[in-house]
Amino acid sequence: MKHISYFVLAIVLMALPATQTFASFSQKRDTPIIISQVPINPIGAPRSSTTIEAFLDTEMFTIDVYLRNAGESVTVDIENTTTGSTYQYSVSGNGSDVLPISSTSGFWTITFTLADGRVYYGEFII
Repeated sequence: MKHISYFVLAIVLMALPATQTFASFSQKRDTPIIISQVPINPIGAPRSSTTIEAFLDTEMFTIDVYLRNAGESVTVDIENTTTGSTYQYSVSGNGSDVLPISSTSGFWTITFTLADGRVYYGEFII
C-alpha cells in the first residue's frame, strides 16, 4: 500500500509542471497602451463619459481596442514612426475590435479621432 501511495504521488508531481506550462501558453499576453485625450482636459472641466482602451497583443501583433460612448464610428490611425508604415481603421464607438499591425519593431503611435472631433492618443514600442 505504501508503494502505491509513493507511485501516485510521483505521478502527480510529474504532471504538475505540464499543467502549469499549458496554462502559461493559454493565457493571452496583452500590454496595455495608455490612451489620453488631446488636449488633456483642464482641471475642473467636465469629465467625458467616453472610454477608450487599447492593448497590444504581442503574440498575434494586433491592437485590441475597447470603446464605449465614443459615437457611431471612430477613425483609428496607427503609425510606426520608425519605419513610416501606417494603418487606418474605422471602428464602432461602442464595442471591441481587433486591429492587425505588422511585427516590425519601432516606436508606434495610435490616434483615435471621434466624429465630433475629439482626439485620443497613445504610444507603444515593439
